[in-house]
Amino acid sequence: MVDVRRVVPLGADVRVELATSAGQALEAQVERDAWRALALQAGDRAVAVPRAARVFPIV
Repeated sequence: MVDVRRVVPLGADVRVELATSAGQALEAQVERDAWRALALQAGDRAVAVPRAARVFPIV
């Protein structure tokens, strides 16, 4: 389970900022129609299943 921290519209897509129970930050980019169907809002809890992951090192 993850917590939805913030939802940011980006034109045709929406960036959903998430946090795990351990406090690890994740971001998901979803199409606006999918986001509407999921009805995700800040404060919600959700299940995140990655399809493609990109990891960026902290510099």
